[in-house]
Amino acid sequence: MKIGIVGCGWLGLPLGNELAKDGHDLIGTTTQPQKFEDLEKAGIKPFLFKLGEQLPAEFLKMDLIIFTIPPRIKEYVFELSEIKRQLSKSRPWLIFVSSTSVYPDNNDVVTEQDAEIIKSSHSGIALLEAEQVFDVSEFGTTILRFGGLYSKDRHPGRFLAGKQGLAGATNPVNLIHRDDCIGIIKRIVSLQIKEEVFNACSPIHPSREEYYTLAASKLGLEKPSFNNKKADFKKVDSSKLIKKLNYAFKYPNPQTALDLI
Repeated sequence: MKIGIVGCGWLGLPLGNELAKDGHDLIGTTTQPQKFEDLEKAGIKPFLFKLGEQLPAEFLKMDLIIFTIPPRIKEYVFELSEIKRQLSKSRPWLIFVSSTSVYPDNNDVVTEQDAEIIKSSHSGIALLEAEQVFDVSEFGTTILRFGGLYSKDRHPGRFLAGKQGLAGATNPVNLIHRDDCIGIIKRIVSLQIKEEVFNACSPIHPSREEYYTLAASKLGLEKPSFNNKKADFKKVDSSKLIKKLNYAFKYPNPQTALDLI
C-alpha cells in the first residue's frame, strides 16, 4: 500500500520504519528539516508539514493516511477539518490515533461506546470532536484510543518520581507500550479493519501506587508518596480489540514490562 504518516515523531517514525519493512511505500511529515535524515533511514520519504498548513499534495495519492499528531485543545478540530476538506476528493482510508482521555473518570470500566456520554471534561470533549471530523463511513476511518504511552525512552519511572501526597493510590493504571501501539496498527493494516473504534490499552491494570513506586525504583529515582484520599478513575477495557484483531499484547502487564524495557 501507499501509506502516509502525518506526524513522524515518537510513535510515527518507528511505526513507519516497521511498515516500510513490510513492503509498503511510506511518506511522512515532520516539522523539523533536520529530521529528514532520520525519516529517510527509516524508509520514509519526508515532507515538512505542521497543522494549519496545506497538506503536501503527495498525501492525496495515498491509499492510507495515519494520523499520529498529539492533539492540541484549542485549534485541533479546525485544523483537522481543513485536512478533511483537502482529502474530500481522494478519500483515502484513515487511521486516527486518539486517546482514552475521551472517557470520563466514571469510577468504573469504560468501553468504546462510553465516550458518547462524556459531559464534564473539556479536553475529552475536544478530542471526541476531533475523532468525529473524519466520519467513519466517509473515510472508512479506524480510530485507536491509546492509553498512557510508554517505552524505554519514555520510561514511566519518571512520570511521578518524587511527587508527594498523591491521591488515588488504588486506582488502576491504563497504559500501553509503544511496541504494542505499532503491533496493533500493523495488524489493522494487514487485516484492513475499517470503520471501527478500538480501545488500545494493556489488559492488566496494576494500582497507581504499586506501579509508579516500582517504576521509579527501577531508575533509582525518588519514589512517589500517596495519601489516603480517593480520586476518580476509569479502567479501560480493550477486549473488543483483542477479540476483533486476535491480538496478543507483547506487554500485557505494564508492571512486569518494567523488567524488559
